Amino acid sequence: MYVHTYMIDGLLIDTGIRKLRKEFIEEIQQHNIEQIVISHHHEDHTGNLSELQAALQLEAKAHPLTIDLVSRPKSISLSRHMSWGCITPTTCGILDLVVPIETNHYNFEIHHIPGHAVDQIALYEKSQGWLFSADLYLTSYPKIFMDNESILTSIKSLDSMLVLDFDVLFCCHRPRYENGKSFLQEKKQYLEEFYGKVIREYQEGNEPRQILKALGLKERHQIKLLSQQEISTINMVRSCIRDYNTISR
Repeated sequence: MYVHTYMIDGLLIDTGIRKLRKEFIEEIQQHNIEQIVISHHHEDHTGNLSELQAALQLEAKAHPLTIDLVSRPKSISLSRHMSWGCITPTTCGILDLVVPIETNHYNFEIHHIPGHAVDQIALYEKSQGWLFSADLYLTSYPKIFMDNESILTSIKSLDSMLVLDFDVLFCCHRPRYENGKSFLQEKKQYLEEFYGKVIREYQEGNEPRQILKALGLKERHQIKLLSQQEISTINMVRSCIRDYNTISR
């Protein structure tokens, strides 16, 4: 899976992965970076946060929830360690979520879009029709979830972005340079339908593994094993049930 960081008009969005630290920092130092914004705390977005701040003598800004998550990062699974690498515990500045980020030529609104991560934010440039969506998209038809993802919160975040006027979707893993809005709409519809199917099975008394089978889904066993069960297909089912039980209380 590709990991994208974005640099525009002196603004850097995310800090790359630890596995490519030397190459990444050398490349970034060739450009005039004036601001750094972190989309969320996951290590494929913050892998070089500490070192890049030191190299550029520049404080990155992030959602208030990100601050504690990067200063005391949790241990990560084998698969994440192999893919991205862990991050150096560090700190950064708190981003004012109300005030847009201004560069010489652009103005970026900040939107909180939790679901995939509690601290995830998107940057929206209205005049250009650009949405920097972090990991809100990834794919129109997800088959795996992390164990702490919320499907209903993700749907709500998708709804909040779909009211915006944009065409280019700068996803951090799978950007869509045309018709970006339609891809978010596809994902929203898929998640809503998936949630409905899971809850119907759950209301009939079926357990997560039975629901997985009933929906004709196959577990990604290699991913589940390497991630120490942190990432799996059954996590999508469990997310639906967890969210349903929360709103039903």
